[in-house]
Amino acid sequence: MPLSWNEIRSRAHEFSRKWVSEESERAEAQSFWNDFFAVFGIERKRVAIFEKQVNIARADDTTYGILHSRFHELWSLRLGTSLEDRPRYTPTTTFETFPFPAGLTPRDTASVVPANAGIQSDQTAGKARHWTPACAGVTAGGAAEAIAATAAQLNALRETWLNPPEWVDWVRTKEEEQAGFPLRPVAKPGHEAELKKRTLTNLYNARPAWLDNAHRELDAAVAAAYGWTDYTPGMPDEEILKRLLALNLARSAAGTSPSAGPVESTPMSLIPSSSPAL
Repeated sequence: MPLSWNEIRSRAHEFSRKWVSEESERAEAQSFWNDFFAVFGIERKRVAIFEKQVNIARADDTTYGILHSRFHELWSLRLGTSLEDRPRYTPTTTFETFPFPAGLTPRDTASVVPANAGIQSDQTAGKARHWTPACAGVTAGGAAEAIAATAAQLNALRETWLNPPEWVDWVRTKEEEQAGFPLRPVAKPGHEAELKKRTLTNLYNARPAWLDNAHRELDAAVAAAYGWTDYTPGMPDEEILKRLLALNLARSAAGTSPSAGPVESTPMSLIPSSSPAL
């Protein structure tokens, strides 16, 4: 039975008194959300959880590719926090400590990224174009350009799957155009239901072969930027983490920034010998 406004008001006041002095991490615990939804007489398990969005203010394809690589994923899973039983990306412990390839840290490339850089889909041609940092030549063999190219390809493949040309039209009102908004996909008649199912979550849960291959090509390009000539997709997760940690600690000892800060942890606490693969 729906609650009356008086009951909701009474529960809200009680909720406020109970949680007013708690810190943010405590407020994200399961009991907080249970109490919050109880104010409205709703069982929490019936409500989807809002996940915090993390925005990284970079537009170049090379940075995009590094952050989408297996290496950054492993680092983030090991050094990030959790929300109940789900991993959570925590910028201070993951992004700010991640050891980017030499010469390609955000600090290295910050001054050379133009405002209009990044992956931009050409909807009429069905292609994607990419830009790489002006300092890409600091890595041997054009590694930065290779990362940017494979990242752009990954993005193009995903966008085509998310918005199949035969299912969508790209539209924009005059008001949206004047405001500088990009074209947006609208389902063609008869494809509304199918398009709703085309989400990144569903795509990665299915993980088709073409997606896996695109990620492997990106990983190989990023590994080349690190100078890891022995890298293969079969390299154990723990070996990758050990190498990244060694790079982080070496840069910290030399007084340089891994990305923005050192890992405040010993190798054994970060990568215990008995820890399972991620």
